[in-house]
Amino acid sequence: IVEGENPYKDLCFTYIGKNTILEFQCDILTQPQLILWFRLIKTSRVNVRFAQYLANPAKYIGYMTSFDGKIGLPQDYNSEGFIGKVFLINLDSRYQDGFTSEPIQILVEDGNQYMDELIMYQGKDEFFELQCEIFEKPLGSHWFKLIKIKWAEDAYVTHRPKIKQLQMPQLLRPIQQLQMPQLSPRQPAQQQIPQPLPITRVHTLSDFEVLDELAGGAFGRILLVKLISTGELFVMKRISYVGAAKKKMADDEVAMLKLVQSMHIVKYIESFVDGIDMCIVLEYYTNGNLRILMDEMKTWTIVDRKKRGFQILYQILSALEFLHKQNIVHRDLKPENVLVDQIGNAKVGDYGLASKMEDKSYLKAVGTKIYSPSEAHKDERMTFMSDIWSTGVIIIEALTGKHPFEGKTQEETISNIKNGRFAPFPEYITGDLKNMLLRMIDANPTKRLTAAELLSTDLMLCEAEVYQYKTVQ
Repeated sequence: IVEGENPYKDLCFTYIGKNTILEFQCDILTQPQLILWFRLIKTSRVNVRFAQYLANPAKYIGYMTSFDGKIGLPQDYNSEGFIGKVFLINLDSRYQDGFTSEPIQILVEDGNQYMDELIMYQGKDEFFELQCEIFEKPLGSHWFKLIKIKWAEDAYVTHRPKIKQLQMPQLLRPIQQLQMPQLSPRQPAQQQIPQPLPITRVHTLSDFEVLDELAGGAFGRILLVKLISTGELFVMKRISYVGAAKKKMADDEVAMLKLVQSMHIVKYIESFVDGIDMCIVLEYYTNGNLRILMDEMKTWTIVDRKKRGFQILYQILSALEFLHKQNIVHRDLKPENVLVDQIGNAKVGDYGLASKMEDKSYLKAVGTKIYSPSEAHKDERMTFMSDIWSTGVIIIEALTGKHPFEGKTQEETISNIKNGRFAPFPEYITGDLKNMLLRMIDANPTKRLTAAELLSTDLMLCEAEVYQYKTVQ
C-alpha cells in the first residue's frame, strides 16, 4: 500500500513493469491468507559494487552500480523504446574495485540533465564517477543506462586503495562494431564538441521592440522585448554601463552568465552595449518567477504542494551543484530570482551578485536580507553553504506558504535568522524531507549538507528518476 502523500509514490509508478530492482522499507500489516500486506515507508534503488557486478553480470541486471572513467565519443541511439546517445567510457584503472578490458557503454536518454556535461567533456582528460543502471550484458562489452554523474574526486571512491598504474586498453573502436542488446544503430553523426553557448547572434537595440517593463530597481530594468525579424520574445536586462565600477559589474555579470549555462539555469542569449546601458538578452519564461508560483501553491492540496516542492528542490540543487563545481556562490537566492519555464521547471537566474570563491574561504555578504543566512548577518560572510540555507528557506516557504523565520518586522525576522529560531514544521513535513530541510537551514554552516550530498539522498535520487522519466515521456 502506497498512501497518497508518500513522496516515493511517483517512483513506484515510474518503474511499473520495468526490470529495475528496488529496495522497499515497509510497515508490516495484518496478513490475510495467501497475500503479504505492507505499507510503504521508503523505496530506493539497490546498489552493488562494480567488482560485484563484474564477478556475475547476469545476477545484477536492474541494479545500480558506480564506476570512474573518462567520457568517450557518442553515437545516436534509437532502439527498444530508448532514444538518446551511447557513450564509450574509458575506465580509470588506478583503483582495484573492479576493472575490465571489455568496452564500457552507457546509454544517456534525451532529457537526461547530464547530457550537456557529457557532450562538453567528451574526449577530455577528466574523470567522472558514473552512477548507472545495469542492463543485460552483451557479448564482449558492458551495457548501462546513466542515472547520474559527478566529479570523481568528490565521489566515495576515495576508500579504494590505489594500485599500480595499468596500461589502458584500446577501447575506442567504432561503437557499431560492438555487440549491443537488440541494437539497430543509425549512422554516426558528425563528431563535434559543442560550445557551451551555441547561439552567436549579435543585435542592437533597434532590432527589438519593447513590449513591457517587468521589473525595475537599483540594479537596472527588466524588459519584455520582441525580436522584430522573427517575432521571438525575450527578456532584456538593461543595467548602467557608465564609469569603471559599473562597467566592471556589468561585464562580470555577462561573463558569469556565459560561464554557468546549464539545464537548470536561466539561458543567456546575447549582450551588447547601447549608449550608457549594457543590454543582456535572456530566454523568456512565460510562467514568471517562483514567487508567483508559490502564491498559487497556497491554494493547492498538501499532496500537490509536496510534489511540486520536491521538483523545485531538486532543480535548484542541480543548478547549485553546477555553480559550486565552477567555484561560484550565487549570494542572492530568493523566489524572485528563480524563474519558471513553460512546463513548470525551475531556472535559477540573476547573477548580478554571484561571485567566484577563487582562493578565498568566504565572500562578502550581499543579497536580500531575509533570504541571507546567519553568517551573512553576524560575520558579513557567505560561502557555498549560504546558497544551501537560502534554498532550504525557499522550499519551506513553498510547502507551508510562510517564511520559516518570519517575524512581525524585518528586524525581528533577521534576529530569528541570527539565532536559528524558526516556526515548527507542520505535521505533513516529516521523515527524510524534514531531516533534509533541518540540515539545510541549520544556523551553523558547517552542519549543512552540500548540494551534491543533498542530491545523493534517497529522496532526491527518487525525484531525479521521476524527473528524467517525465522529461523523456
